[in-house]
Amino acid sequence: MPRKRLLILVKLPLPGLVKTRIAAQWGDDVAVQLYDAMVHDQLEAVADTDIPITLCHSPIAPLDAYRDWLGREHSFQLQEGDDLGQRMRHAFESAFSKGAEQLVLVGSDLPEISPKLLHEAFAALNTVGATLAPSDDGGYTLIGFSRRSFRPEAFESIPWSTPQVLAATVAALEGVGQSVHLLPELADLDTADDVLELTRRHTAGGPHRTLTLANRLLDNG
Repeated sequence: MPRKRLLILVKLPLPGLVKTRIAAQWGDDVAVQLYDAMVHDQLEAVADTDIPITLCHSPIAPLDAYRDWLGREHSFQLQEGDDLGQRMRHAFESAFSKGAEQLVLVGSDLPEISPKLLHEAFAALNTVGATLAPSDDGGYTLIGFSRRSFRPEAFESIPWSTPQVLAATVAALEGVGQSVHLLPELADLDTADDVLELTRRHTAGGPHRTLTLANRLLDNG
């Protein structure tokens, strides 16, 4: 396995299983279409780096369904665990066991992710124990470790889906002697308001699939 690798957690875009808060306002079909657009925008952005990726796929569907959706050229790894923390921990441990030296893990709803941010994340791992990108809701959207600095405590006893996630994770890491580098904020798209904010941030450029769909939704009322 290459020394560096980006891990991306993905789900198959099925109604009722992805972007449920967006679906609550705009319906399942829109949520599925937006999620599909986000994932493809994100993959396009990271393709502009020299960093290999592994798609960590949810067990909600067979591997062939993910390959048909995203392409058979990608490396895939099954997500395992009963909660988000366990799934992230397993993703790191599995990739490190295959020889990776530095890993960064993200979700799949980050159409604004940039090569610059990813390179900063990996560069930070040369000097600090962990790197995280905060989200605007008290959580984080990116976390990275080197093999020597990985600590499972980052994923234990964390109050997932609360505004305390980032603070609790930083405290857990500092509690076991690891320094933490905070990257610039990286927005994920969880709600209809998040999508609207995305359109306000980008009057030109930006993640074109997601923005095209979002602007079409706004134009149609």
